[in-house]
Amino acid sequence: MLDASLPPMPEGIIDTQRNYFRMLRRVLGACDHGKLSAQQAVIILCIGPDKLTSGQVRARGYAGTNVSYNLMKLRDMGLVKASSFNGDKRRVMNSLTPKGLELCIRLRRNLAIKEREAA
Repeated sequence: MLDASLPPMPEGIIDTQRNYFRMLRRVLGACDHGKLSAQQAVIILCIGPDKLTSGQVRARGYAGTNVSYNLMKLRDMGLVKASSFNGDKRRVMNSLTPKGLELCIRLRRNLAIKEREAA
């Protein structure tokens, strides 16, 4: 049972997250990827040019609990590919396909423009 004395989540943090996802959805629309969720865009931005496990994606800033599900969806869309780590099939490394990397670059450029506009 939750402790009733637990302070509420600061509104500023909630507003910041809402604004970030709202901006991401606008950027996704501008990149012609409206079918991609904001959470999936965060995963693409976290992976970038690297090869990461799902745990490393979480450590880089993806706060969602469904990272494996979203990685599977991104693989189905042809944006992420999975490979085994040095032949160990228990450890899956995720990297962006050329299509995913192109989208990542466009997202980062458009986010930088939006950030400059907001400043």
